[in-house]
Amino acid sequence: MNFRKLFLTLLIWGVLTVAFVLIGVVALDWRRSNGLAKHGVAINASVDGKEPENHDFIRYSYNVNGSHYSGLGSAGGENPGFDDLHVGDKVKIVYDSRRPAESILGSAQSRANSATRGVIFLGVFGPLFLMIALYAKGWLPFRRI
Repeated sequence: MNFRKLFLTLLIWGVLTVAFVLIGVVALDWRRSNGLAKHGVAINASVDGKEPENHDFIRYSYNVNGSHYSGLGSAGGENPGFDDLHVGDKVKIVYDSRRPAESILGSAQSRANSATRGVIFLGVFGPLFLMIALYAKGWLPFRRI
């Protein structure tokens, strides 16, 4: 195999890796998760409603510096499970000190770690599987004979 074909194949791999990482960053809301983990303030919020028909989401509200905010999230983790929560109960949330309207139900660090693992997974396995498919189709400069 010549150097040019190898270079083009590695270039395709690199471009695919960057593309899959960017897809992961956007799709998994990586920036928001990491912003909450870095600048988050943990407080208690009040459960305002339960939505069993909407993926068992919990509606919650909280106050920061005299302003009222609300959010929607999944129960569990640091908080009781969906079936154990009732309207009026207190739950742990984390809000972004720079943007108090941004919040997450439960642990921001846990969510940030999960998003990071997801981005890494997409950045490794997305290009790998696509390169295998491209190779099998014979669409790479370096291809089967």
